[in-house]
Amino acid sequence: MKKLKITAVLAVLAFSPFYANILTADAPSIVKIVADAIKWKSESIDVGNIPQGKAKLIRFEFTNTSSKPIIIQNVAPSCGCTTADYTKTPIQPGKKDL
Repeated sequence: MKKLKITAVLAVLAFSPFYANILTADAPSIVKIVADAIKWKSESIDVGNIPQGKAKLIRFEFTNTSSKPIIIQNVAPSCGCTTADYTKTPIQPGKKDL
């Protein structure tokens, strides 16, 4: 059992330097890139009280502030009680979308 633990620790240590070099500290964060490319009309919306079983449409308006078209690839609501729909077409520089 002791040999198994030692082997496992050595295996982890042997592969640690390999995985440490995958992401460089110089690479720009994807969150920073997206944050610089989109200007939200409002970053939060007070939806008030929504009665159970009633749908309420909420729109998040934004402007593409980058010099290239933006394509939204995925939207993921944080709650299972909500759904999300979004534009699948490119948003051109300077244009607004919902």
